[in-house]
Amino acid sequence: MTASATQRRLQWRCRRGMLELDLLLDSFIEQHFQQLDDGQIMALDDLLNLPDKDLWNLLMTQSSMEIINTGNQAVQPFLTLMRARLANSAALAK
Repeated sequence: MTASATQRRLQWRCRRGMLELDLLLDSFIEQHFQQLDDGQIMALDDLLNLPDKDLWNLLMTQSSMEIINTGNQAVQPFLTLMRARLANSAALAK
């Protein structure tokens, strides 16, 4: 799958049932997709398998990683990276 096809697929998967989460994820994909490596893309894909409430709590707080049961060792470091980039984007928007 090409990078643009992967990006479109992930953007589609970022459309959730929660507007705040939609906006947050779509913004992240738009701003940072080109810098993600294959392992980070797989980690994002795994995170998108979570229910909206769990994913929101993980992104907005330091919620326990216990709800992530993917077996993908890249998820924890990617989540830390994603939280940092989202926090930086929010700080720049102020």
